[in-house]
This record gives sequence, C-alpha cells and structure tokens, in this order.
Amino acid sequence: TVSASTMAASLLTAALAWQASLRVGGVAPHDRRAASPFVQLGRRGDADQVREAAAREAAERNAAERDSFDDSTDNAGGGGSWADWSSDEDLDVSDELSWAADEDAGIPQAPWIAPALAVPNQPRRPIEAVKIGRVSGPYPRRNGYHVDVRVQHDGEIADETQHTLWISHQVLDEISLLRGKEEYEVPVAAFSEAVVAFLGGEGGVDLLDPDWEIDNPDVPFSSQHASVRTLVNYYPQLKEHLAEALFGPDTGAKRSPPFKNMEMGSHPLSGW
Repeated sequence: TVSASTMAASLLTAALAWQASLRVGGVAPHDRRAASPFVQLGRRGDADQVREAAAREAAERNAAERDSFDDSTDNAGGGGSWADWSSDEDLDVSDELSWAADEDAGIPQAPWIAPALAVPNQPRRPIEAVKIGRVSGPYPRRNGYHVDVRVQHDGEIADETQHTLWISHQVLDEISLLRGKEEYEVPVAAFSEAVVAFLGGEGGVDLLDPDWEIDNPDVPFSSQHASVRTLVNYYPQLKEHLAEALFGPDTGAKRSPPFKNMEMGSHPLSGW
C-alpha cells in the first residue's frame, strides 16, 4: 500500500510540473501583465512614454488588420465583381452618364433610360360626366349625388357646355326597380350622361342656350341645372327610357320595393 505522505508528495510534484508548463517566456500566467510595456512604464511613472507606447501598439495593430483585410479581398476571386477591380484603376463614368438638357435641373440621365413621354390628353366624349359628388345626411330626400356633365358642340356658339344634375337615391332605386335591379347596380356616371342625352334629344332642351325657357313658368328646370326627380315628373317616359338605356329591354325580372319607395304618402317614414 502507498502511504499518505507518499501520495501527498506525488500530488505536489505533479502540481508544480503543471504550473511550470504554463509559464510562457519565463512569466507565469498571473504575471503576464507584469511583462507588458505599459505596466512597466507605468511603474516608472513616465506618462509620456506610456502614451507613446500605446499609440505605437495601436498603429501596429491597425496595420496588421489592414494587411489581413487586403489579403482576404485579393483571395476573394469570384466572390463579387468588386473583388476583380484593381485599386489603382480609376472608374470613368463620363461615357455612362450625361447631364440633362435642363441645366437648372442638373439631373444626370443614363443613356439606357428612355425619357418619360407625356401622356396626351384624351379627347372628351361628346357627353361625359366629369365630376361626381356624394351627399349624405339625416334627410333621405337630400341624400344622393351632384354630377357635372360636359357636352361637346363642335365649335358652334360654345365648344363645351356644363350641366349639373341632382340625383336622389330614391330616383335611382325606382329606375333600377323597373328591371329588378338594386340601386347600387346603377352606374351614376352613365346614368347622368343618359339624362343629359335625353334632354338634348327627345327632351327638346337647347343645351347651348343657358337661358333656354327661362321665362316659361311651366318649365321647372333650366338647361344648366336640374333635379332628376323634377325631370322624371315632367317627362313621364324618362324612367323607362333610362332603364332601357342602362339595363336593356324589360325581361320581367322583379324585386320587392323598399318601403321608402312606395306610393307617395303611403308611409310616414317614406322620406317624401
């Protein structure tokens, strides 16, 4: 058997040998800081030499990192097209870019980019709705659309005239009901254009004359402003005309009318 003293001596010898193997250049791991030139200079109290040594070591470290980066980029090969460029070459872009003709703008334009072409204004259709505004409020009769419709006249007294219509939701619903449709299925722009086309044709309105029948008390609208409710009351055939213009001939399709469009005065909340 091995005595306790012999075992303790063996362990102590092994520990001393392991500590000796950790020494680098004669300095133990816990004494390495003592070998630093900054610590040695600091011990002498020479602040200027400490700063100079720190700056010198930082410069050497930066130079080593820069050399390492240059080596990695030189060995990059096909990693990217930038890696194949020589650092001594000058990139000449004089042939690639040319300044815009407008010197005030000073915008470089590449030759492979085609200049933007201005989109020509499309000619107006003979009758075209140009503005639609929706009105909503607590009173049903005041809810609907204000629509501006412009009419071309081929350079006669006026090249173009504008006509404003007021269209209530009830009128749209009544006309859609004739073909079994819903109000939301009525295209407001096409509806407005059909109304103005009817006025200028079968309705007998001179759309060029802003004072058309202005002194006639039997005509409750003008050539420039009209409520479609007034028009359908004045022209009994107008509802059917608009329904056919928008949805085609009557196919017998039906739907139930909402209570607000029942016969006038048949419901206290009808909105009439």
